[in-house]
Amino acid sequence: MSYSLRNIFVGTEHLRDQIFDFNVYSSTSMSSCDVQTITRLAEEKIRVKTIALGLRVTEFFHDFDRLRSGYVTTSQFKRCLDTNLRLQLSPEEEELLFKKYDLKHDGSICYREFCDVINR
Repeated sequence: MSYSLRNIFVGTEHLRDQIFDFNVYSSTSMSSCDVQTITRLAEEKIRVKTIALGLRVTEFFHDFDRLRSGYVTTSQFKRCLDTNLRLQLSPEEEELLFKKYDLKHDGSICYREFCDVINR
């Protein structure tokens, strides 16, 4: 399937400025609405980048998950995004993604759940 940048942004115009001109909140306490918005925007950034590059995000994690458990460490998760997408997320975006996908609350990231959301 071939995508042009024009097609990628169809339907996301309302998010585009927020995605690429994201300002980090200076407040240490964010409302749940802010948390959800920042998390959703980070996911959208990743989704747009994977489509633009024609990549399958699930394949990023296979080298790190040799037992196919569906989980990677936070550093492996970050490295996969940095290396494969060349995408730098803000520390706040990273932390919120880590919290959302640390389903077992043990510091491991459920990349399968993450991939399901990104591939929607």
